Amino acid sequence: MKLIKKYLSIFAILSIAAFTACGGGTGGAPAGDIDDGLSSDYFIKSLSVDAPSLYNEDDPNATKLNLKYDFSWGEWSNELDVPYSIDIITITAEKNHNWASMYLGDAETGTALTSGDASGPITLEVGLNTVNLTVIAQ
Repeated sequence: MKLIKKYLSIFAILSIAAFTACGGGTGGAPAGDIDDGLSSDYFIKSLSVDAPSLYNEDDPNATKLNLKYDFSWGEWSNELDVPYSIDIITITAEKNHNWASMYLGDAETGTALTSGDASGPITLEVGLNTVNLTVIAQ
């Protein structure tokens, strides 16, 4: 019997948007406690992938799927093997800065994500599936 798996590649496309340093420091020096509503931080703090079909009220972690590599905010891609029986996943990402924006897909046509909340359902096909997560600093 041949085991068929779905492969999911997650690429966090970390983008930096042009911004002005209103009230910010110069030469990369921190500006103290000044918060001007701008962000130069285009990284995510955490990332998890869930399979809602695995929900079990006795085990709140039953839906978690393990990334191939430990999450690291400096890595721009990761992978995971998804069992054939799972055809829908959700992604939960937490941005590293309050003023950054996150999107499932690109910033123009993608779906805006709320930090720490699960994305909507992402349908998988058999084979390689690529999911792009875009983070933009203001």
